[in-house]
Amino acid sequence: MTDNDERLIAAIDAAEADAYGSEQDSILSAERARAIDLYNGRDIDPAPIGRTSVIDRSVFETVQWIMPSLCRIFAGGDDVVEFQPIGPEDEQAAKQESEYLNYLITQRNKWFEIVNEWFTDALITKNAYCWAYLDRKVSVETSRYERQTVEGATMLSQEDGAEVVGVEQTVDDKTGQPLYTLDIKYTKERPTLALKVLPPERCKVSVSTPGFSLRECDYFEYCDETSLSDLRREGFEVDDDIADGSSSDTEEDEARDRFNESDSDDATRNDPSLRKVKVRYVWMRYDYDGDGIAEMQCVVRVGKTVLHREECSRVPVASIVPIPLPHRHPGLSIADITGDIQRIKTAILRQGIDNLYHANNPAIAYDKNKVNLEDILSSAPGQRIRVDGMPGDSFMPVNTPFVFPQAMEGLEYMDQVRENRTGTNRYFTGVDQNAMNKTATGIQQLSTMAAQRVEQIARIFACGIEDLFSICHEIILKSGHTQEVVRLRGGWVQVDPSQWKERTDMRIAVGFAAGNKDAMVARLTSIWQLQQAAMQSGMPIVKPENMYRTALEMVKASDFSQPEGFFTDPATVPPPQPPQPDVTVMAAEQTRAQSLLQKAQIDNQTKLQIAAMDQQTEAAKLQMTPQIEREKAQVQLQAKVIEAEHSTQMEREKMAASFDMEAHKAALSPETKYGDATKQGLGELKQMIEQSNSTQTQLIVEAFKQIAEAISSPREVVRDPKTNRITGTQSRTVQ
Repeated sequence: MTDNDERLIAAIDAAEADAYGSEQDSILSAERARAIDLYNGRDIDPAPIGRTSVIDRSVFETVQWIMPSLCRIFAGGDDVVEFQPIGPEDEQAAKQESEYLNYLITQRNKWFEIVNEWFTDALITKNAYCWAYLDRKVSVETSRYERQTVEGATMLSQEDGAEVVGVEQTVDDKTGQPLYTLDIKYTKERPTLALKVLPPERCKVSVSTPGFSLRECDYFEYCDETSLSDLRREGFEVDDDIADGSSSDTEEDEARDRFNESDSDDATRNDPSLRKVKVRYVWMRYDYDGDGIAEMQCVVRVGKTVLHREECSRVPVASIVPIPLPHRHPGLSIADITGDIQRIKTAILRQGIDNLYHANNPAIAYDKNKVNLEDILSSAPGQRIRVDGMPGDSFMPVNTPFVFPQAMEGLEYMDQVRENRTGTNRYFTGVDQNAMNKTATGIQQLSTMAAQRVEQIARIFACGIEDLFSICHEIILKSGHTQEVVRLRGGWVQVDPSQWKERTDMRIAVGFAAGNKDAMVARLTSIWQLQQAAMQSGMPIVKPENMYRTALEMVKASDFSQPEGFFTDPATVPPPQPPQPDVTVMAAEQTRAQSLLQKAQIDNQTKLQIAAMDQQTEAAKLQMTPQIEREKAQVQLQAKVIEAEHSTQMEREKMAASFDMEAHKAALSPETKYGDATKQGLGELKQMIEQSNSTQTQLIVEAFKQIAEAISSPREVVRDPKTNRITGTQSRTVQ
């Protein structure tokens, strides 16, 4: 053992000495033991010999009247707590974490048994504790498989955690194949989330804890007697001769032992692994590493030996109490406020019964000389008494005042006191024989007031439930919980806790209605009718999701555990298929559609034919127009050519005649010195003019020929590229 471990053990022992529940705290232990005795109906005030010893059970009755409402609230469904999303993108993640955590706690653990035991402890012994932890116990099982083939034996031996510890080979009489008988030991080490209700008398809490919750607790310890075998299954290395220190039963243990269970001794067992030792699980703030800051330490110790130590973030224990007291950890229980009433009613009831007994069997004064003593001493009904003389002179009954009715009135008064203290009246519990004589409104008011008292207890318990779920969420988040596929909300979902976030914001998902369920169903029905009216009127204030939520609450109020089996979430319903039309109507519509289609096709064909004819007509017109124009141009060109030739011929003839005249004049003129020469010149000039006119005529004719060829050349139709309509013609290029 190291020096740090020694100092740690010393610090634990010092904290234990000043804690609630320690050996020095005898007052708390005595109150718890007395409450357990009252609940069990033990005679803590023995009656004198010869008197009635009947016991009133007011504590038991009150606790059992409250328990059904609390269990219905917290164990009546699968959803207990839901986490609030951090942002819009966290909606689905928070919902899945809530559903999976509720599944682990309420389905994989015996949630109803846990709630029943936890709440019963709180109602009887003030504070009650529930421990959430990761169960790492290794389970070892051995199975025997007979007449296995080679393939089957191979598959069995290859399963996870399987170890073949024995093999027997045989031969099949029919086929001659070898068969094997296997003894396989399975070792399973899968950690699971577990919950355990701790006996309050085995828990120690620091007196500095400011409230009933353990969020700010600096020291908490739970001790239990565990066998060495169980410790080794949890992974601890423990010697057979380990010393566990002194261990003694508490007053609460003796009060719980109705059949002397604590007197059993297992020391005579021959198996050392079954020896039980006192194991102390301690959570305490202590500066183990010497850095000046006290961290929360989780310590497992047996005697002076520290089996395990690690730092942790919190005490993984949730605490509840029915009636908390401000600034103190211990509160009040139902047994605390009804225990004195039970003792008073016990005394009144005993005296009333004794009075009734004495009234029916009065004492007798007799003359011993005149009566038979044997007859007088017998009190059997109708007993004959033998006398010597007149009976009136021989004996005389001593009458006892009959006060039994007054005793019953006293019991009735004490019942009213109990109802005022606890809130559980006869109308709330449904045991009033005269309820039919009361008005329905009055009974409902009394029942509602009683339900409010129980609702107050439920709201206080809800704080402990939230702490428990928060602890479980942290354990799953930090323990490396593997992903798995589970069935949530009627569908298979893959959950991966490694993607979870740290969450502290949560709320109780159950309702706190502990009273008249019929009244709640009636209110939900009114809400349903309002939603229906809003949907029918088209008001945008109600959606199918709202009505689905109301329907679930109505099923829950009717005490059904799985409301999803009655209604389907509208978010998971596919969109409705369009309605199938009538066959006759569909055939008529099809015939009508075919007729319309044929008519449309005929109209389109007619329009296309008309358009084609119009285009052909326009094309023909455009094609004929250039031909007519060419012919007209050719005629005009020929006329102009003839006119030009004629005009040129006339000009030539006119010039020739003019030159002839001038030559004739020159020849006849006697004064002309150079007559012959002039005549010769004029002849040459005439010849030049004739040649010039001939050349000009040829050029003109040639130009007109080119124009005629351009006009008579082939042409093609020109169309608009957008509308494809004919807009004109152009010359066609001949390749």
